[in-house]
Amino acid sequence: MLIRMADAHQEHSGIRHTVVIDDALLREAQQVLGTPSIRATIEHSLRETVRRRRLRAFADALGTFEMDMTTEELLDLRSREAKKHLRGDA
Repeated sequence: MLIRMADAHQEHSGIRHTVVIDDALLREAQQVLGTPSIRATIEHSLRETVRRRRLRAFADALGTFEMDMTTEELLDLRSREAKKHLRGDA
């Protein structure tokens, strides 16, 4: 599928692009994302890609650490902290 993106300058700053995209992939992405248009599908996909890259970079910057806690203990702690937060005790 050949797509000519409308000039986005009127609504957002942007550049007109012509791209070739696999029809089936585009339809599947649009269905999965629930986006109303080709443009919305592409923009959502780009934003999500950038968001995931930034999250990965942030996680990498934090590094790793040893935790002396079982999974059950961690889940219990999270549950207690969430309840405190909901009560306003945080």
